[in-house]
Amino acid sequence: MLDLDLNTARFSLGVPLHPNVLRARHALNYAQWQAGEAGEGAPQVAQAQRALHAAQQEAQAQLDATLGAARAHQAALRDLAAKVETLERRALQVSSLGADALSLARVRLEWRQTRTAARVQAHRLEEALRLLEALVSEG
Repeated sequence: MLDLDLNTARFSLGVPLHPNVLRARHALNYAQWQAGEAGEGAPQVAQAQRALHAAQQEAQAQLDATLGAARAHQAALRDLAAKVETLERRALQVSSLGADALSLARVRLEWRQTRTAARVQAHRLEEALRLLEALVSEG
């Protein structure tokens, strides 16, 4: 998850694949078909075009917010993973130097808390990625 590139074109081009945009596009096609000869000038076509535009804006906002959240969770997870590694090295160093039990317990407590925070961030990132996948999936 830390190596996942969130700047891929798949996510940036996801608006046309958003379910609400697909529904609005279908409604526009249906309105155009019903309008027949009147074409673009028919009121139902104009309304469907406005609905499509609104759906596209909403989808873009939702996609941007979700992508921003995923990037923030990924950055936080990356920082926490680095901190966990640092604390693991520090715990080994403290125990090898023969420090007192209280000092070692403090390092281990901080390590557990950081590891738990990293798990929470990993779950949040996973949820954001699942939502992104749902928003841009073709099926």
